[in-house]
Amino acid sequence: QAPIILWQEYEGVGGARVETISEGLGKAIGVDEGVLVMRVRPGTPAARAGLRDGDVIVRASGKRIRTVPELRNILAGGDREEGVTLLIRRERKERDVTLRW
Repeated sequence: QAPIILWQEYEGVGGARVETISEGLGKAIGVDEGVLVMRVRPGTPAARAGLRDGDVIVRASGKRIRTVPELRNILAGGDREEGVTLLIRRERKERDVTLRW
């Protein structure tokens, strides 16, 4: 059984498993940079925000996101009630969602 820390790493943020987009992955999915949402678990803050598997998070609180640690740092400084606005790309279109926890 994996230690809890590894499970939290697997989960990523807000109940979504996320991954930094590498150059090769970026070319495959048509984006230059960002954080790819690999899996959103039902009933989690990420699901309530409207995140879906395959979304790419490109900005958080107006700041460009290139890595999972950058995203986590912004979320850590965010307001729990107000949440953090994420700019995502889904099916080549951009939209805002608000992640609250």
